[in-house]
Amino acid sequence: MDGIRQHWAAHPDHEVGAVLDNTQLVLDADSAEADEALSRIEQQFGLVPALVIKTRRGHHHHFRLTKGTFAKADSHHTEEFPDRIDVRAHNNSVLLTPSQGKSVDRLEAGHRDDLPRADQDFVDAVFQHNGRSLPRPAPELPEERAAVTTDTATLSQLLDHIDPDCGYQDWLNVLMAIFHETAGGQSGLELADAWSKKARSYKGRADVETKWRSFRGEVANPITIATLIARARDAGAKVSAIMQDEFKPCTTVVSEPPAADTRSSNTSPFRKYSLIGQAAKYEGLAQAATPLLGDVCLQGEATVFYAKHNTGKTLLCLHMISEAVEQRRIPAGDIYYINADDSSAGIAAKMGLLDEIGSHTLVPGQGGLKADHLEQLLLDAVRNDTARGTLVVIDTLKKFVDLMHKKRTSDFTNICRQFVAAGGSVLGLAHTNKRKSDDGKAIHAGTTDILDDFDAGYIIDEVPLEGKPGEKFVEFTRLKGRGGGVQSVAYAYAAEDHVSYAERLASVRLVEQADLDGIKRIEEERSDAEIVAVVVTCITEGVNAKMALRNAVSERANISRRAATKIIERYTGDEPGQHHWSFARVAHGKMIYTLLRDAVVVDREVTPLSG
Repeated sequence: MDGIRQHWAAHPDHEVGAVLDNTQLVLDADSAEADEALSRIEQQFGLVPALVIKTRRGHHHHFRLTKGTFAKADSHHTEEFPDRIDVRAHNNSVLLTPSQGKSVDRLEAGHRDDLPRADQDFVDAVFQHNGRSLPRPAPELPEERAAVTTDTATLSQLLDHIDPDCGYQDWLNVLMAIFHETAGGQSGLELADAWSKKARSYKGRADVETKWRSFRGEVANPITIATLIARARDAGAKVSAIMQDEFKPCTTVVSEPPAADTRSSNTSPFRKYSLIGQAAKYEGLAQAATPLLGDVCLQGEATVFYAKHNTGKTLLCLHMISEAVEQRRIPAGDIYYINADDSSAGIAAKMGLLDEIGSHTLVPGQGGLKADHLEQLLLDAVRNDTARGTLVVIDTLKKFVDLMHKKRTSDFTNICRQFVAAGGSVLGLAHTNKRKSDDGKAIHAGTTDILDDFDAGYIIDEVPLEGKPGEKFVEFTRLKGRGGGVQSVAYAYAAEDHVSYAERLASVRLVEQADLDGIKRIEEERSDAEIVAVVVTCITEGVNAKMALRNAVSERANISRRAATKIIERYTGDEPGQHHWSFARVAHGKMIYTLLRDAVVVDREVTPLSG
């Protein structure tokens, strides 16, 4: 302690910091928008931070990671991305109180082991919000790795298209890519410094050199030229022209071929299809599975929405497209909406809305387009390298493929998979079956091939609410998801007659899960009121044993015993605002029900007696 006091006396301007281990996670919100986003994600997963440090610009939320959960550092340029959340993880350092500008905002933990535990789903949700790939550990380092070098002229041309004011983590990734491609040589350092100098946030060559010396040549999963290619392409660079190798004459050497080895792998029929050595090309094509349309359609995936007629799937899709363009998730000109299931008036209305934001409308039968052209168009986009970053919306799938025919559906999804592998995104809209599942939920129409072969699928179901006559509520429920996406999400929109399509589209709003749960509970109570009244009457009359009560309610309300059991269990508990009766076990395990505060039924509402 004396040594610490002496140090502070000699260096009062020094800060207090800590290096995080692989069990710690700190989320850094540097703006009001990031604070709000972090709070929303925490609420979604039921996490309440026990240690919050207030900083000059926002807050640090401290967590522990559950066993097996992986997180990595990630940071962003706050001015460009004000709602993104910086991530501090393994081997990162964080400043603590009483450092300048740091103070304790909340402290409810006595030890770091008392901090709330964040699991992989929570960490993934933060990275998805940030528009990043999901964090995963690097594979084990291979025993041998060939040296990699790329000429600095090519790297320089790529860097000319990349903004160095791209946020700390992106800047660091670019430096690591340069390091890898130049084998950590002096020419690479000069190139990294020259590029960094163009940034407003440039701190001097010493900062670049410090980072450069911290990099290692032998890492399991290096950041390569593919990162530079992807960022340059996103900025509008003609990457194919930059990467085009010019022929350079070399010395000719004649040598005798070795004796043929009949066991060589050259004889394998698979060899001519091998993609070995083309990893950089495909890394450049790949799209991170980040939210594209709402949280239910991810970039670089094939997704299907199932819904019955008049549920509003097209309306919701157009709302999400408009939102995605506004939030710069995708350029408007890279969206192609194929409207094959509409009237002439509907086509005109939707085309006008898409024209307004600058997205394309395609209609079979117009402009020479035929439904059977779609598969070839997708393949052409793959072959001429225009699939990457493009979203194709197919409304509806049955106009282009027979969903009841397994072979044709499988052939179609195979082409969609090629389009997605080339960096494109596909959203198909389809209908549900007329019949519902045993629990009353909608089920998809056609064979399972679309859902089996696509990356994600959602059912859109209307939520019947008598208490909300002016709005229609619909809920997305995930059937399948490979890259993430939310399990469920709800929207509402104007349901009145004689409302224009544009006005209805403008009325679409996201419904918070807590609000939807509350509305559902009220509706359940409204529809259950008559049966609840029967249960209360039976208990009041002394029919209060479990089996006897179930049988009596079934008979008097003319419902099945199963339905009667559900109602009895739904309103059993000790919360007066939510439950109407409780139970207790008596001799021989018999279960007896008792009304909460002697509840009675008044005007079909269950109300406790006063006093």
